[in-house]
Amino acid sequence: MASPIRESGALGDLRGTMLRTIFCLIAFLSLSGTVEAQFNCDARDPNAAATLAKLLSDYENNLRELGLPQDTYERLLRQGKEQLIKKHDTMRRIDDSCDRQRKESQEREVLEKNLRDQQTRQSTDDVSRRGAVSSVPITPDEVRVIDGDTIRLHHQKPDVRLVGFNAPETRRALCKAERELGGKATRRLRNLVKSSKLDFEFVPCACSAGKERTPYCNYGRRCGTLKANGQDVGLILIHENLAVPFVCGQTRCPPTPKPWCR
Repeated sequence: MASPIRESGALGDLRGTMLRTIFCLIAFLSLSGTVEAQFNCDARDPNAAATLAKLLSDYENNLRELGLPQDTYERLLRQGKEQLIKKHDTMRRIDDSCDRQRKESQEREVLEKNLRDQQTRQSTDDVSRRGAVSSVPITPDEVRVIDGDTIRLHHQKPDVRLVGFNAPETRRALCKAERELGGKATRRLRNLVKSSKLDFEFVPCACSAGKERTPYCNYGRRCGTLKANGQDVGLILIHENLAVPFVCGQTRCPPTPKPWCR
């Protein structure tokens, strides 16, 4: 019986190199796809870029050991590098998006805290100036939403400007983006009114002495706060990026924030 044929050392090395190359390429492509799918900021792999670079380096070394024709070697190497560049670009976009979301979230938390603190101080000042005023329950059919920060009570004018925040305009919008966001804010406030337990409270407007409820202050509107299930609707809209904080003093307001058309 003939003895089994043994592989030569060169052939064994070649097969080993080919297997390493195949496994390296599979791992490289697999990790590339995984990186592209990682749009969850909390699940990002901080070492993904270094791992990709190491895989490409191993891939290049194994290609070189295969002794491929120069044009084939260069083509395969170029494809690997192009893949790496694409994934690096993807990871940069994801990192930029996550950093932007984290910064916006931190800024929103600071603004909401400042708004709560200012509302608390303003409420204390109002009680001192005008006596204790408590919020009262109100039913959804008593509230008509005009826009994201204005309501009408009991189907009667003057309308009520909800204080502590500013929502995008709809009819007087300065750009398409503001008009569209204003529509979303209006619809969201209507949904809150329809689906929540409501509490309303009149508060003093930031007007000069004798000008409240006249055309010279706040377009003649009254001012108030509206809570849905115990939470100020302004804070809800701010948290959902449908409004921005806007807190006035006792007799005047700062410039109205309108960041939607920038």
